[in-house]
Amino acid sequence: MITKLFNPRKKLVWLLLNIFSAVILYSQDQQKITGLVLDQNGIPLAGASIVIKGTTQGTSTDFDGNFILNAPRDATTLTASYIGYANAEVPISNSPITIKLQEDSSQLEEVVVVGYGTQNKSDVVNAVATTDIEKAILTPTADVNEMLRGRIAGLQVDVGGGTLR
Repeated sequence: MITKLFNPRKKLVWLLLNIFSAVILYSQDQQKITGLVLDQNGIPLAGASIVIKGTTQGTSTDFDGNFILNAPRDATTLTASYIGYANAEVPISNSPITIKLQEDSSQLEEVVVVGYGTQNKSDVVNAVATTDIEKAILTPTADVNEMLRGRIAGLQVDVGGGTLR
């Protein structure tokens, strides 16, 4: 009789039944939230961050500004953020949520483009100089290096002498 109770098949069925029950119970504690993030002009914002307020659980929007997020049933507020825009907090609802972010120019800092990316101007250790491009294009040349030569103090312009293929 004892060998019949501990049959490996019965153990497997019992284990799978417990796992499926746990998955069903867990999935009932979640809600699916969908929505769209737009700027003040109605243009979708790709890559905006959507986070459940008070947690680190979140997602980002796709190319069309859409997002899908599984949240606990007790969650009440979403926080949306995007570079150059003020954060927005919206209540969670069962219907698709549309979030409009407003520009926040105080969040924008002067950015310097470096050879491999961007940095804030305050983080650049080297000297940064600018020139008036309107004056530079008056120089009759087809080479950008030659156009900038002599316009910025300390700028060294090396014109390569390679061969054309």
